[in-house]
Amino acid sequence: MDKKSIVITAIVVLISAIGLFISGYFAYPLLLSEKIEVIENNTVTDNIENESSLFQSGKHYFDDTVLLITKDEPHYTLVATVNRTEKEDSSYLQNTRISFFNGIEWKRVLRSDTNTNSAIKNNEFVNDWTINIDKSRVLRQEVSGDLNINDIKVSFDTQTLENEIPIRSLPGYTKFMSENDGILTVDGKQFAAHVLYTRIYSSNSSELFTYDGNIGLLTDWIAFWDNDGNFYHIDSTEVANPVPNYQTHSIGIFKNKIGSVLKTFDVNVKRDGAKPPTNYEINLNGTLNKKLLFNKINNINKAPNNSYIWHMGNIKNADGIGLVEYIFK
Repeated sequence: MDKKSIVITAIVVLISAIGLFISGYFAYPLLLSEKIEVIENNTVTDNIENESSLFQSGKHYFDDTVLLITKDEPHYTLVATVNRTEKEDSSYLQNTRISFFNGIEWKRVLRSDTNTNSAIKNNEFVNDWTINIDKSRVLRQEVSGDLNINDIKVSFDTQTLENEIPIRSLPGYTKFMSENDGILTVDGKQFAAHVLYTRIYSSNSSELFTYDGNIGLLTDWIAFWDNDGNFYHIDSTEVANPVPNYQTHSIGIFKNKIGSVLKTFDVNVKRDGAKPPTNYEINLNGTLNKKLLFNKINNINKAPNNSYIWHMGNIKNADGIGLVEYIFK
């Protein structure tokens, strides 16, 4: 090797050494930030547990509720709920509750069954309850059913639901609502109807609220459709003696006729002094800035044998129709 080659080789070696030093110098802090701390007992430290993300698994709970009100007189109204609660032996208790306004008066039927799984099962009041999930499996579904209420044949078709109204978002209590136009069929005759469909899922039914105990509850729950095609939903609840899984809360939903959904958590409910009340004034404050005035035009006692008051009835004013539920304990 001649002298010139030796000099070139030495320069290359020197440059490589400098490069290694510089890259190591700047990489060290990065490596240090990713370093796992090793303590004396040879275990690694872990992140401190965040209690707000700790959820306990338990017995499952599922609830499907459909509300339909026909757009024209006499405003036939169907409110049907089928919930399923997992029991200790992994079977499911299915509670069926159906209320129907036939244009003159309310009818109500109740039934409980034990089933082997969480699917909705047919019984003397439910001939069919079918949920067709969109093949994309993204939010959309259609629900139809055939029901019997005191020899009245009632069927419903929700058309396409989109779960556009989220209400709860916890593993122990997930709740979505869908508003739409559908069809209510009464004794073979079809009627165009407003639809509100609610689905609840729970991975731990013990986290769900029950009306046991003296909590001092007052709830106004409202669904209202105005003549311009807009939808309003209000859930305003005062809890005098709150428990961890049930606190005072309020939410107001406004879905306009083109499908945009807005909400507020600032809701004010004024009602007359009767129990249950008849006259209401609802203020959806904040950016919604909406007011509803209406009267309840009929009534059914949904819990005549329970320790709490639970009444429901149709509501109406010059601008639209809907339903109100009033719970007091």
